[in-house]
Amino acid sequence: MMSNNKAHILLIEDNPNNIKLMEMLLEEQGYQVTVDTNAEAGIINAKELSPDLILLDIQLPEMDGMEACRIMRQEPSLEYTPIIALTAFAMPGDRERILENGFDEYMSKPIKYREFLDLVNKILTHED
Repeated sequence: MMSNNKAHILLIEDNPNNIKLMEMLLEEQGYQVTVDTNAEAGIINAKELSPDLILLDIQLPEMDGMEACRIMRQEPSLEYTPIIALTAFAMPGDRERILENGFDEYMSKPIKYREFLDLVNKILTHED
């Protein structure tokens, strides 16, 4: 049973294949998706749209996801917005570093469909 309350997800990612895949997976689940391909645009949209969840790639051109997350966390309206880091280079110790930086969770790429959707779903239904 799909909920009518479509969660709005902001995806900040610069790889066209990743965008296509994640957008498709999320829209199939009934989520509303907005895509930005760089951190600056993503930060502006995050402030304007107040999404329910932000998926933020760590390896972005110009400004990386770590920096973008720090900037978003300084915005009162985004202080508690869940932000999931997307990273292609998950090294030992990365998870801790990412979480210390203000992210709620992280997902390594290439994403595994089921895990990805489970994580998104878990975070979005975790009403606090």
